Amino acid sequence: MGLYESGHLAGFMYYLKSGSEDEARFWNNVLIFTFLNDFRKAFYPLDNRFQGFFRLDGSLCLYLYDYCPVRRNDKITFEGKKISNLIFKFKSGHETDLAVKLFSIAISRIRAIQENKHRAVLVPIPASTREKNRIRYEEFCRKLSADIGVADGYGAITLTADRPQLKGTHGQDKTANLQFHPEYIKDKCVLLIDDLLTTGEGFIQTRRKLIEHGAKFVIGLFLAKTIAFEDEQKG
Repeated sequence: MGLYESGHLAGFMYYLKSGSEDEARFWNNVLIFTFLNDFRKAFYPLDNRFQGFFRLDGSLCLYLYDYCPVRRNDKITFEGKKISNLIFKFKSGHETDLAVKLFSIAISRIRAIQENKHRAVLVPIPASTREKNRIRYEEFCRKLSADIGVADGYGAITLTADRPQLKGTHGQDKTANLQFHPEYIKDKCVLLIDDLLTTGEGFIQTRRKLIEHGAKFVIGLFLAKTIAFEDEQKG
């Protein structure tokens, strides 16, 4: 494995003593992502470690970024603007390759996932409409599942009807228009992925349905988690 500067007879060579194909593939991905990508680095976050770890309804959950909602522009930083930009682009089906690579590198560091890859399936929490869901997740799930070596579960949960946007709301049944397909999830470690975690109700409801339909356990993966500001907390 080598690094060189184009046009110069100089560089560095590295040898992987382990001989592991997984390790070689990981470093190959890192090098390609770092040196050969065409992303606009100035406008997107590139941190590729999960910065948040917590349990929600008994499941391990991980997220890459803290998201400052638009209503709190008084609190947003320059880095926060880059995070918002990535989230909105991802929601509309853009920057899929960037999101795939960020998740892929972060997931490669999580032992609980690596130890269960042989029985893992990547399943997205569906968007509010069938078209939004297709645009946001079909290509993303196909590429990320291939990248991390797990089954593609894009079809594990389908929408029977479109519904209004419910993210951030409380007390709503967010699975009423969803159909779960046990053949994807029975006895599996489900990597349940979503762009943004706000109240957590959508994740909890979906997680419980997955367990009801035979999932062994569920790990939550999120691009970002909405910041809870103290001055907005209920007394």
